[in-house]
Amino acid sequence: MTEAEWLACADPTRLIYWVTGDKKSRRKLRLLAVEFARRFSASVTLVYPSVDFNRLIDIAEQFADGATSRSEFLAAVTPVRRILPALRIRLRGFVEREFIEQVQCTLSDVFLMLTYEAIDTRWFAIICTMETAIRESERPEELRVQMPESLCRLVRDIFGNPFRPVTFVHAWLTSDAVSLARQMYDTREFSAMPILADALQDAGCDNPDVLNHCREPGVHVRGCWVVDLVLGKE
Repeated sequence: MTEAEWLACADPTRLIYWVTGDKKSRRKLRLLAVEFARRFSASVTLVYPSVDFNRLIDIAEQFADGATSRSEFLAAVTPVRRILPALRIRLRGFVEREFIEQVQCTLSDVFLMLTYEAIDTRWFAIICTMETAIRESERPEELRVQMPESLCRLVRDIFGNPFRPVTFVHAWLTSDAVSLARQMYDTREFSAMPILADALQDAGCDNPDVLNHCREPGVHVRGCWVVDLVLGKE
C-alpha cells in the first residue's frame, strides 16, 4: 500500500490488514475494536437485553489500557461467549425485520474478537459479516457507503498516517497541551481538539499533519494518534 492509497482507501479490511503487522499496535487495535463495538451496543442491547454489553465494552477498554487484569476481562466476556450463537441468529433476524442504521453487521463477531483479543483474522470475520449484512439489506447502497467509511475514519484517527510518522519534540508537551489531552482522553470528549492544536502551535509545533488532524472536522476517539503522542502512549 502507498501513502496515497492509505489516504483514499474506502476498504477498512485493507487498512486494518496494513496495521496489524506491528505488534506495538496491539493496544490501538483493541481500542479500535472497542470504539467499533461502542457504536452498535445500543442496537445489540435492544436485541439481547439480558447481557450488559456496555459493561463489557468498558472493561475491554480498561483492559486495552492496562487498567484491569486479564482475568477480570475474561470473566466479563464469559456471558457473551455463551450466547454468541443465539445472538448471531437474533441480530440477523432483527436486521431483516426492521432496518436500523446502526445495525449493519453481526456484532457477535465484534465481541468474539474482544473475547479472544484477536488482532488479525477475526477482523476479517467482522468485515465479511458486515458485507453479508449489506448485501442482504433492503437498502444495501446506503449501508455500503456509510459503514466502511465510518470504520475507515476510526482507523485513520487511531493510527494516523503510517507513511508519515511524527516524533514529538519535548518542548511541545507543555502543561496546557498535556492537560487538554488528558482531559479529552479521560472523558472521551474530543471537542477541544482545535484548542489542543493552538496549545501545540504556541509551544512551537509546526507539523502540518498534527495541526490539521486536530483542526479539521472528523472523528476523534480514545486512541487518537495525536492525543496518544501528547500523552506518551503507544
